[in-house]
Amino acid sequence: MQEHTIPSPAGIPVRRAARKEALTQQNIEADILACLDRRKDVLDLEFSEAAGMLLYPLAFAVVLSGFVRGIFGVILILPTVLYFLYILRRYLLRSKNLKAARERLLRGEYTVTEEPFSHFHEERIYEPHRISGRHTARYRDAAYLCFPGGRWRIPERCYDWSKEYPMGVQSLRTTTSPGDAFYIVSDNAVADTDSGTEKILCAYNKRYFIYSDSQRV
Repeated sequence: MQEHTIPSPAGIPVRRAARKEALTQQNIEADILACLDRRKDVLDLEFSEAAGMLLYPLAFAVVLSGFVRGIFGVILILPTVLYFLYILRRYLLRSKNLKAARERLLRGEYTVTEEPFSHFHEERIYEPHRISGRHTARYRDAAYLCFPGGRWRIPERCYDWSKEYPMGVQSLRTTTSPGDAFYIVSDNAVADTDSGTEKILCAYNKRYFIYSDSQRV
């Protein structure tokens, strides 16, 4: 049997047989949940960072209001309070939408199609994330697999459930070639866009995975 060299998530090449691993509904839903969990983590950090940045102007306004009597003191504080209520409302609404998406996708409201891989794309994006402990960073490099119908943001770790082909960004780059056919998992409720970063939830190279609609329940 022919073998391929597939880098592990740690970047260490591992010899693996070129056999295809079964891709099940449970596998797909595990990856969908991981995708939504990553989005929720980013949302939480964005809110935490935005709220934290308001502490300094709020403290400054409170100090100034101590020297101003009556309505003028309230006017100094009001803009900061109103902006906090705005970002809080936006955070709660987006959290609600993510929860609804989680319930909807677990009901099977996603589509599995096949598309050929086109190319890789990388860009630096604003996305608060944890580095270690309580330390966070605001920007990070994002890598994408691009297809005719959109692009998929590659997570740092892919297919953790897989016994044969757990991968990372570098692993996917090494083992993917233009023209490779992929199973594409798309959110039925998200309209097609130029980037497709919200619509495409997961992608699986058919060289390594095999899936059949008959596996869905």
